[in-house]
Amino acid sequence: MKSTLIKVAPLLLILGCMAKTTHSDSRADSRADSRADSRADSRVIADGSSNKVLVELFTSQGCSSCPPADAVLSELKSQQNDNTELIKLAYHVDYWNYIGWEDPFSNKAFSDLQRNYGRKLPDGRVYTPMTVLDGRSHFVGSSRNRIKNAIEQQKKSSTVGIQLKKLKSTKDNYKVQIDAKALDKDSKLFVALTYSGIKTSVKSGENTGRKLTNDHIVFSMKEISNPWSKSSIVEEIPRLKSNSEATIVVFARDKDSMAVLGANQIKTL
Repeated sequence: MKSTLIKVAPLLLILGCMAKTTHSDSRADSRADSRADSRADSRVIADGSSNKVLVELFTSQGCSSCPPADAVLSELKSQQNDNTELIKLAYHVDYWNYIGWEDPFSNKAFSDLQRNYGRKLPDGRVYTPMTVLDGRSHFVGSSRNRIKNAIEQQKKSSTVGIQLKKLKSTKDNYKVQIDAKALDKDSKLFVALTYSGIKTSVKSGENTGRKLTNDHIVFSMKEISNPWSKSSIVEEIPRLKSNSEATIVVFARDKDSMAVLGANQIKTL
């Protein structure tokens, strides 16, 4: 598959073309608790022995209901008690930018991804803040208890084992070796780069005057072409912030249902 290169400062995004649908806003307010650091331990090799749950949040700095959901994502412990590891991605959508604040991390491709989810998930809703678990179910992103309960009840659904190994990086690129088992032609494989602890002073829009801290922000994402044809993949990922720790996330999804088939993550430092 030929990928499309999209550049939106400060983002660099590589994605396959995504379909569009209309968007409807269904925001829910929630009280934000104190934030806790939920980053995974740094490892040279990330194996696939534990159950992985991919948690995807669609959010925006221009939406007043989103900061509580951002806090919930940050507070969720990456390592659960039952050998389940949470892998977290925050996609900043662009459809709130018109209201007065242009989210510096927003990208139309993330909005298109969410609309694709809206066409696949039950009830077809697209809203912010929206949390999707393993590409199979969705919740209002600020619904802390519902999300936690859903994670606890989540059955092991991974059918693709993904192992990651950090290779020697350069000043411009990270390098990672990806070994994904049981991929077939109905699978898609993605590699994403996220940063956490990013602080922004919002100067207009619904969050005017607030100082926001965002974690797990997707700065780049790439679909790997024909991953099922390779036993091992070496991928170079551009460094987008110098002297900052990033997380490399690799996940596979079914090309039709968008259900997540497997995921893993590894720290860059």
